Amino acid sequence: MRIHMTAATYELLRDRHELVIAPRGEIVVPGKGVMKTYWLDGSVGG
Repeated sequence: MRIHMTAATYELLRDRHELVIAPRGEIVVPGKGVMKTYWLDGSVGG
């Protein structure tokens, strides 16, 4: 199980080195268009 996040959320969390974040790719979001998204896969040591 993973949490799906937007690029905006990724930008806020990317310097938190205890988090494991992986790119998911681009998806089409209704009403928003194409967005780059990421997975939060967990935390280091957790």
